[in-house]
Amino acid sequence: MRLLSTSFLFTSCCLFLASCQENENDPEITVPKNIKSAVDLDFAVRLGDPYPIALDLNEDNLVDFSLFMELTANSSGDHLYVGINPIGANQIISSPEDDAHFLNMGFVQSFETNKKIHAQTTTGLEWTVNFSSLVIRHTSNNQPDWHEGNWKNNQLNYAPIRLYKDNAYLYGWIGIKFDTETETLYVSSFAYNQTPDQEILAGER
Repeated sequence: MRLLSTSFLFTSCCLFLASCQENENDPEITVPKNIKSAVDLDFAVRLGDPYPIALDLNEDNLVDFSLFMELTANSSGDHLYVGINPIGANQIISSPEDDAHFLNMGFVQSFETNKKIHAQTTTGLEWTVNFSSLVIRHTSNNQPDWHEGNWKNNQLNYAPIRLYKDNAYLYGWIGIKFDTETETLYVSSFAYNQTPDQEILAGER
């Protein structure tokens, strides 16, 4: 009887260890992201247009972000500001305010495809509700026009955003391109994770 009990115990231990080993090799279970997105949008704005681009990302009949152009002038020449304005408590990632710029705007951070968008920011950048520049075109009598900012490359770039809803943030992005030749700003897509405080990848939809 004792021999049978020992044999049973040994067999049970082997089965348990085999089961544990199988579980260790199982792939991680990930919760699917609850992403809302819109692509192939046809929003554009040029200098002189009567209205900016107005985005209602969560379809609550309230504008979440507006994108605009503003031409200013000072002793150094003309300056065309192409910018984004988070409405209410919505935010973007930008460099700190710059007193030398119109509305003290910093520069919106540009994210490459698959870069994580979440609460943390890199050094020198911050989540902000302030107006911020995508690109600035400078014109003066002494030199050719030149551009500064993360949207001066005539390519689609992703602006990291977060929507404020029900006392929580929803992380997302807006796909934006600025054509330096025609001086036209385009918004082609956006997406955000509808699960509060959960990350999204730039370009993910």
